Amino acid sequence: MLHNNCHSPVYREIVHQSYEKQFLINFILKLAKFENQFETLIKSLVKDKALIWDEDKDACHEFINEISEYFAGNRNWDKGEADESYAAWFKNVAEQIDVLDYKKSNKTGVKIQNLI
Repeated sequence: MLHNNCHSPVYREIVHQSYEKQFLINFILKLAKFENQFETLIKSLVKDKALIWDEDKDACHEFINEISEYFAGNRNWDKGEADESYAAWFKNVAEQIDVLDYKKSNKTGVKIQNLI
């Protein structure tokens, strides 16, 4: 595309104009830098995906268990009354969170939406 003997007359005209040639070269260099940074970011996310998933899943499970314990009367956050049906429901949600698997992303995504 940047060669002076380019077959395309449109590209050849752009290359022959020095201002646009410098602009185009700078644009391509900045784009290459961006692609490199983006690739590095994606690689780190993919590499750490399992760790991030496990940490977030454990945190959600812990929070839902705390809510379940509150409704069971085991937590004293305020002067609320125990409600065993809510406690059982949140306990069930915690169990459903426990079986989520990031490797089955389609099914997991649907399950998360249903849980929400």
